[in-house]
Amino acid sequence: MSHVKTMVIEGLTRPDFSLAPTAIAEATAPRPGTDSMLDFAVDVEIVPGVPRGDGTLDFRDRSFLVPVEAGTLLASYHPPGPSTDGVRVDGAPIIAEPGLDMMPAVGPGARLLDGSRIEAARDGVVSWDGTSALDVVDVVRHDGDVDLHSGHLKMEGAITVTGSVRDGFIVYGTGPVEILGEVEGATVLSGADIDVKGPVLGRSSGLVSATGHLRARRAQNARLRCGETIELQVDAIDTIAHATNIVVGGTVRGGSTKAELTLAVKDAGGPSATATLRAGVPFEGLEDAELAMALVARRNRGRKAAPRMGGRSRGGGALRANSAERAFTALQRHHQHERQRACEVLARVEVRGVAYEGVIIGVGERSHTLRETVRRAVFRLDPKTLEIRQEDLT
Repeated sequence: MSHVKTMVIEGLTRPDFSLAPTAIAEATAPRPGTDSMLDFAVDVEIVPGVPRGDGTLDFRDRSFLVPVEAGTLLASYHPPGPSTDGVRVDGAPIIAEPGLDMMPAVGPGARLLDGSRIEAARDGVVSWDGTSALDVVDVVRHDGDVDLHSGHLKMEGAITVTGSVRDGFIVYGTGPVEILGEVEGATVLSGADIDVKGPVLGRSSGLVSATGHLRARRAQNARLRCGETIELQVDAIDTIAHATNIVVGGTVRGGSTKAELTLAVKDAGGPSATATLRAGVPFEGLEDAELAMALVARRNRGRKAAPRMGGRSRGGGALRANSAERAFTALQRHHQHERQRACEVLARVEVRGVAYEGVIIGVGERSHTLRETVRRAVFRLDPKTLEIRQEDLT
């Protein structure tokens, strides 16, 4: 480049000097590396609603929780791309910025395979903080209400809701479900226990149903079902309840309260209200189809269908199937009858306070209406006379 320099110096002494564009130095710009990328195989974004079969959107279902099974691919990780350094005009290097490595922290519920694939290590729901941590959890704490902001909450595992469950929404967990607020015309389902710190208030629909225990402060216009014990701290007003055992710490008025073994209440009915207290009614399981289907699907997951056998005619198979179905139905009725008899022998209705005139007491298929107010009494079925017998509660 010295000859170009000499030419320029000499030319500047002449007024008519001009110089065509001439390269006097060269440099190369640096090329930064590309950032790493996480390509999700599951949709972790909350949606405005889930399409129904008729083309409309269910705005109460926003896929807030994304359920996955063990082995499900969650995301693919692409590492940062290479960077290329540049060169200054004086030949000095220009160091290029490397791409950012944003590999997320993989929690214990997920696993990293081959340094690039992240899959679920257990059944649960996807936990993604939006930036740096990816996991699959089977315990979820939802801060706030279950409403249009969150939509339904459904998962394999346990759920705690710090707020309330609002009218028309669903909370479903195969594990324990805890509601720190109230349940207001909503559906709460659990494959274990349900604990509602506030009241359960029914509306036009709604159900609180657990395979284990169910605890709540009080219930009004509600439907309650559970496989173990329903425990209400205060009262049950115009509520339909059925469980193996029921304990109400306050008053039962209106509705229908049925237990398989023990039904214990403080007070029942009132001067202008009645109540129905019935024990010895076998609890045949949960009525809610969604919960039943979910639990069956969980038990049957991974099972293969049994292979079809042989070259028998379909007609013969159908006849045998119908015969087997009739035999099973008859056996089921027999077992139900035997269970009914066993329940009647063990069943009892306890009134630990006052049961007012007009309250209906039932044990098994027998019932009678109180003709006067009674205090601290227990009602059982006399095995000899098959009539309801009243005794003092000691």
